[in-house]
Amino acid sequence: MSLRNSLFILLAALVFAGCKKADEYPIEPVITFKSLTTVTDGSGLVEGTLEFEFTDGDGDIGLNASDTIPPYTGEYSNNVHLVFYQYVNGAWTPWSQFDDRSQIPIITPEGSQKAIRGIIRKEQMGFPFATNLRVRYEVYIYDRALHRSNVITTPEVLITQ
Repeated sequence: MSLRNSLFILLAALVFAGCKKADEYPIEPVITFKSLTTVTDGSGLVEGTLEFEFTDGDGDIGLNASDTIPPYTGEYSNNVHLVFYQYVNGAWTPWSQFDDRSQIPIITPEGSQKAIRGIIRKEQMGFPFATNLRVRYEVYIYDRALHRSNVITTPEVLITQ
């Protein structure tokens, strides 16, 4: 292959690479369940690790530690919400004693392209110390514009210890 043909192929590859369309997502966060793993330690305490994927079209995921005044109060003071449910008498019932709310830091990308996607990993999720109990979490997140994501539900966990 001649040098001229090689340069043409290289130039064409660069042009096509430059034409790649940037990822586009809705401005509201969207989450998708990835995995839930549980372990039981020697004392019988069950802990879990949850992973879920997210996308956000304008990249405004996360809060600063200083985000403590309105609108980042009450429901919005934390941007990751895990609502705990137990299965009782044939129905899933919220059990707020084990709800888990936390913050992820700001992860907005620099530059003009703000659309982001990634994986959030929540470790050391607590489960009650009980026997023969069926439990699960519902999960949602907020972005800084207070857009709420869809809600995902984890698979149930049977606590037998």
